[in-house]
Amino acid sequence: MNALSFNIDPAEFAGKRVFVSGGTKGAGEAIVRRLAAAGAMVFTAARSAPEDAALPARFIAADLGTAAGTEEVARVLREECGGVDNLIHNLGG
Repeated sequence: MNALSFNIDPAEFAGKRVFVSGGTKGAGEAIVRRLAAAGAMVFTAARSAPEDAALPARFIAADLGTAAGTEEVARVLREECGGVDNLIHNLGG
């Protein structure tokens, strides 16, 4: 079986700030990597740190199933980058 390949424009999302919920594993991790490869500044959150320390995103330790967790993510996004341009809600559970 041949792996699919496609070209990624490294400037496609340049200057964009993106938050991906559930971005440390599986499809969420793939989304994070794709957006980062296209130049986005990517943020993600989960209850525990990603296994891959080289994940190309600013990781925020937070439980998005709680008000406190969502407030922490919002605080970090406001303070570190003034908000986001895109939100990708990939959180499962």
